[in-house]
Amino acid sequence: MPANGLYWLKLAIDNNVNLSGTVQKAVLIDAGIGNAQADKIKKYMKKMGISKLNYTVLSHYNQDHFGGFAKLLRTYKTIPYEV
Repeated sequence: MPANGLYWLKLAIDNNVNLSGTVQKAVLIDAGIGNAQADKIKKYMKKMGISKLNYTVLSHYNQDHFGGFAKLLRTYKTIPYEV
């Protein structure tokens, strides 16, 4: 059996295991190309019982990394902060 935690997380999500209450803080690093990927991220967040983003990180300013941020920030009412 794989020891990789991401394997078990994906397995749980793919099999609709209720993960509500298991996440203490949510960090989003990049948000994909656009609204379609933002919707996919929202779907997984919902499956994990995440209702807010505690932190967001944009690694760099390319469309394939920031395209979904606007929709996710509006959805979760997260205020962008620039360092």
